[in-house]
Amino acid sequence: IPMKVNLVSADEAAASGPDNEVIEEVVILKSARAQEEARKKADSGDYGGAAKTLRSAATELRKHAAHSERAEELIAEADGLEGYSANIEIGGWDASSAKEMHYNSVRQRENRRPHRED
Repeated sequence: IPMKVNLVSADEAAASGPDNEVIEEVVILKSARAQEEARKKADSGDYGGAAKTLRSAATELRKHAAHSERAEELIAEADGLEGYSANIEIGGWDASSAKEMHYNSVRQRENRRPHRED
C-alpha cells in the first residue's frame, strides 16, 4: 500500500494542536463503549452504576459539543444517553431497553469505521 508522509519541523508539528475531528470521533466511540458498559451493569442489577456511566458519557459529549462543528450531533447523542439514564433510574430497564441500547452502540461504532478503498 503506497503511503505519503509529510515531514515537518518539530516546532511546526507542536504548533499544529489537536485534531478536533479525531477528538470528536473518539468521544462518540467512547459513548458507544459507555452504553455497552452501562447495559452490562444494568443487566447485572447495578442500575445506579449504569445510570452514572451514561451521565458521564453525556457530560463528555456536551463538553466537546460546545466548540464543535458537529454540535447538534453530539448534543443529540448526549440527550439519548441522558434519556437512557433517566429510564434506568425510574426502574424502566427491561429487555427492550437493553436491545435498543445495544443497537445504538453498534450503530455508532459501525458508522465511524473508515471505509476501505480497494
